Amino acid sequence: PGPLAEAAAQDVVLENGAIAIAISAGSEDGQLAPTTIGKPRDLAARGFADQLDWMNLPYASLAQPRGGSAWQQRTVRSTNVAIAGAGLVRATGTCTEVPALAVVTEYELTEVATWIAVRSAFTNGGTTAVTVWVGDVIDHDGAGQRSGVAGHGTITTGPGDYAPAGSWIGMTGTDGQLYGIVYDEPGWSAYAAGIWVMSHRQVTIAPGATFTLARRIVATAAAREGSPWAPLDLL
Repeated sequence: PGPLAEAAAQDVVLENGAIAIAISAGSEDGQLAPTTIGKPRDLAARGFADQLDWMNLPYASLAQPRGGSAWQQRTVRSTNVAIAGAGLVRATGTCTEVPALAVVTEYELTEVATWIAVRSAFTNGGTTAVTVWVGDVIDHDGAGQRSGVAGHGTITTGPGDYAPAGSWIGMTGTDGQLYGIVYDEPGWSAYAAGIWVMSHRQVTIAPGATFTLARRIVATAAAREGSPWAPLDLL
């Protein structure tokens, strides 16, 4: 809900009493087209309106994303988005730069969860090893947008490199809602400006092998005192 919501009738919504997310099943954002399908367009915690422009989740690029347009990785294109079970949405596609690299992302929300569990499986169907940079980008579109990386507090300039002291990247604004992506495993780095934040992880995938990037999408109230990012430190 809210004036910034961009999902269309053909898109898919996962929701419970705590959180809701809209995933593109056909709509396109001008900044990500033609690769918006399969990616989050709207996100809100209970009691808040959507402040998300989009999440570029995931990307898979041959070169490490750098510079002011690093967020604009049109490198994972999904061709099918399906409801794969109760509270489960599956987006199936490929890497645009390496067509032999299949990418399947699953979003799962249970009845009692306060986050969306996300798993992206990158499978090398080719005959030679593939080395790519994978990760995600958050773009907050609301008033007072600013970024955060675990251990580095609030970020309003950049872009710059940040070695995370924890497991998350995030964004927030003046509405008091906090967005985050919390990674299950270390081995990634962050790259952030005040208006977007992204993760980087370089992986080499052998022929026939699969690398899975697992994380949680979070929308919750920011802390009112001290660091607004404190709720992400608890996950």
